[in-house]
Amino acid sequence: MAELSGASSRLMWAVAREMWATGTTFAIRDGAELIGLAGIYPLKPDCGECWFNVRPAGAGHMLAICRAIKLTIRASGYREIVAVCTSDAGKRIAAAAGMQFFERTEMGEVWSCQPSLVAETTPQSSNSRRSSAGASPI
Repeated sequence: MAELSGASSRLMWAVAREMWATGTTFAIRDGAELIGLAGIYPLKPDCGECWFNVRPAGAGHMLAICRAIKLTIRASGYREIVAVCTSDAGKRIAAAAGMQFFERTEMGEVWSCQPSLVAETTPQSSNSRRSSAGASPI
């Protein structure tokens, strides 16, 4: 978890542990290999912060990963979900999960959505292959 959340300092590790302990966290695996973590941290009773960290090994499973994130957002019960994206890959994941760009901040780009408006499925191209990746609560 420390590696995937970028917890390179005591402060960042404390933030990662708080998000894990207080929110909902999911491990994304390809067989036994951990390829990502994702979760939703409660900011307010009606607003959660979605976060996701995916290893490069997850690149071949991005369609399945984005679908799992999208379904988690839809089932969250929050009226609004936000995500702070600090990389181009994070922005692509947020967009694929049904989020829209909101604003740029010094911490990164803020993306948001209203779960009730997120489409139920992600379009699948005709040449997509099935993924062996799966998500499970931790």
